[in-house]
Parts: sequence; structure tokens; C-alpha cells
Amino acid sequence: LSLANWGTKSKFCFDAANAGHEKALFNLGVAYLRGHGVDANREEAVKLFKLAADKGVKEAIESLKSLGIKDENSCSIC
Repeated sequence: LSLANWGTKSKFCFDAANAGHEKALFNLGVAYLRGHGVDANREEAVKLFKLAADKGVKEAIESLKSLGIKDENSCSIC
């Protein structure tokens, strides 16, 4: 998703994330982390990154590591 038109595409991303689509979970996590199209919310971003990481999205795993998320509440494969 292009950041330039994130707002118009966010509904599709929300719908796909709610359906469990792994890349949508990651993309929505990025949106929450950066405040693109939604209010910035690190906690929500981490939650979405964990869901995506559990589905094998490597970028989500790397994002969690870069945020310092390595505790017992982390994703199952991080």
C-alpha cells in the first residue's frame, strides 16, 4: 500500500486484517506504528506485528526485534 493514499485503502486493510490475512496484519501494524491513516498506537502495532509474525511474516518478526519485543509475551516464533 502506498503511503500517499493510505487513508483510502485503510478500510480494505482493516477488513483483510480482520480476516487474518498475514500481510494485512503487518501493514496495519506499520500504519499504527507510524500513525498513517490511523492514530499512532505502538501497543496496537505490536499486537498486530505479533499476529503477523505468528503467521510467518518475516518483516513482522524483524519489526518486533527492532522494537525490542523479546519477552515471554512475544510471538511464538520470535
